[in-house]
Amino acid sequence: MPTETMTANTAEAALSRERLRTFHLTGPAPDDVIPEGALRPTILEHVTGIPDLEASYPMCVHPDGSARPFRELVSELEHAPIITSAFRTALANESSALLEDVAPAAIESLKECSGWENARLRKLLPDGAFLVAYHADSLVLLHAAALAEARRARQAPFWDDVRRTAARLREILLVDLSHAPDAVSAESVTASLGSRVGAFFKPGLLAKALQRPANPLRCMEPERRSRCETTLAILEEALHDAADDPAFFLFHPGNACSDVVLFRGAVKWASDSFAAALELCDARLDRLTNLLRAVRVARLEIASAFDPSIHEEMLARFDWQSASPDELAAIPPIMVLETADRLAQASLTSFGRLLRSGRPVQILISRAGLEPRDLTGFSPDFGYLSIAHRESFVLQSSMAQPSHLLPGLAAMAKTQRPAVAVVSVPAEPEAWLSDSLLVLSRTYPLYSYDPDAGPRWADRFRLFVPPPADLSSAHAAAVASGLRGQFRLIPASAWNNDQLELPEYLAAYQTKPPLAIPYIWVEGPNGQHRALLTRDLVNFCVDRRRAWNLFEELSGIGQPQLVPNDNARQEGAREALQQVIAMLTNQT
Repeated sequence: MPTETMTANTAEAALSRERLRTFHLTGPAPDDVIPEGALRPTILEHVTGIPDLEASYPMCVHPDGSARPFRELVSELEHAPIITSAFRTALANESSALLEDVAPAAIESLKECSGWENARLRKLLPDGAFLVAYHADSLVLLHAAALAEARRARQAPFWDDVRRTAARLREILLVDLSHAPDAVSAESVTASLGSRVGAFFKPGLLAKALQRPANPLRCMEPERRSRCETTLAILEEALHDAADDPAFFLFHPGNACSDVVLFRGAVKWASDSFAAALELCDARLDRLTNLLRAVRVARLEIASAFDPSIHEEMLARFDWQSASPDELAAIPPIMVLETADRLAQASLTSFGRLLRSGRPVQILISRAGLEPRDLTGFSPDFGYLSIAHRESFVLQSSMAQPSHLLPGLAAMAKTQRPAVAVVSVPAEPEAWLSDSLLVLSRTYPLYSYDPDAGPRWADRFRLFVPPPADLSSAHAAAVASGLRGQFRLIPASAWNNDQLELPEYLAAYQTKPPLAIPYIWVEGPNGQHRALLTRDLVNFCVDRRRAWNLFEELSGIGQPQLVPNDNARQEGAREALQQVIAMLTNQT
């Protein structure tokens, strides 16, 4: 080969290597080389445990608030998968719809089903239920359903007790009234007999015959009667107001799903949702405290056991923190809906104040896809920050893992503590695979922290561990729309020894990155291709790996059994870590 040709080829190869290294270090790729379609990592052919969208959504939410995949509802039918697909198609792009509105079009499209199967299907569809799609707006509906189911069972007995207490106190007042000298009058006789019966008697004469001498010893003292009348008025007013209360209040600073009205929810806009929710919660707790004092006074009066010298001071010190969990459940739950994007740009002062307040407010924070979106910024870990408050219930979950999400939301709905749920929601309807890989690659850890589960960290913290797989955050990014610029596909002619497959690269990445360009294998029309990664994406993978290792260490998974002293030291180390986080976030 002529020297000139060899020199030209060498120069071209050097230029190609330099361009690829420049892409890796400075990316993303130029627009003209960004892959046009979604990338399909080759490793996905060997990965097990990817949740099935068909088996998970749409979700069927019953009128009582319980939720489960629609596929389970029709599982006994021969064509259950086809039926599920038809109902999901009938939902179109809506986040939710009443089942009775969707059913006619869905059943009409079921050409594969016999008349008998369609008739059986209609019987299986619960009245008043609705379908929830895999959609960002569906999160608030699923939590509203969990709240409705959790609170209904606890509120009904409480208000029944208040109703019975009021009725008994009313009876006592009526009996006392009957002991008064003028308790029997012409008017009271007429009222008792009715106008038609009273026409055959002379009410005045009958009243005079029925009158008896006054017995002041059997009448209440004026002070006691006034106290009973005031208490009864408070009970009756509370019962009247409760009949008009919404099932819950939802505060939000943006657009909230209007379908929460299906569960009698009241939506309230607020520029600072946390402050507004805290203000309303304090007002409702004050009202509840007033009611609970009245209930206790009424019970004492019914038993003729009220002693002002003892009970007035005791009741003056009574507040909502002395109430039982069932009594606290009487007030409508208060929710706040936020997005991680919006919250990351705002001051966290109100957020922290609400968590420190101890008030039973429930916070939903939705996050869509990989965050930060450009992989270079900083996105606060709101779940981790919430745990730093130590006494708040915290859930981090994903709509792509309903088996983890639904029990988590149910537990959150029952707690009377400040509660935070940070949930991964789809950025678009086609995001199922990407969202699933976020969990399976351990990019987005799922966990719960429940202070009511026990006094030790080991009792409170539960980490969801996905099945083992050689997945990384890069594989989740590869199937996500909007991040294809972080990859550059190269032909076999551009392969060289400067390139290193991502698992080996990450294994070698300890204190500093290796002198190589990492890649993953992806499927293409002509076989497998190498997809080179930007340094930003690699750093994101490393950061997510370190975050997972930290959560894994906190959960104690994979660690040897500790002797008591070692266990105490590890518990102390975890407490110290919480203190550091709290100090860094000014939450001490």
